[in-house]
Amino acid sequence: MRRPMPQICAFLVLLVGVVLAMAPAPWTSAAAAEVAGETSEHWYVLRMQGERAGSMRSRTTVTETGDHRDEMEMSLRLDRMGQTIEIDMGAGSVETPDGRLLEMFRRQRMGQQQETWTYRFVDDGIIEIH
Repeated sequence: MRRPMPQICAFLVLLVGVVLAMAPAPWTSAAAAEVAGETSEHWYVLRMQGERAGSMRSRTTVTETGDHRDEMEMSLRLDRMGQTIEIDMGAGSVETPDGRLLEMFRRQRMGQQQETWTYRFVDDGIIEIH
């Protein structure tokens, strides 16, 4: 039975969310990156039905101001019914050493379509930057 492409895309977005939720939180490696400019990085292989489907990387960097920049990037390549679907997603945040959220960002690319969202948190609200 052939599934319509929108259902496949919805399944893939759900799958990506589950994979990101199961990955270790990027801030768990923050203690290993306490020196400004130092980076702690972890790589993962993503498999579906025993076959390699992509990779994921989590990285924590301490900025010059001492803030923690946590990023996660995932790349999937799926072949289904003669079609190849490539999906790249990334998300992250910037926090002060005491845990105050300064910025969140998310990037998504599926095929030729790419979207990026950035949110900066300021004292009097949230600034959304596309």
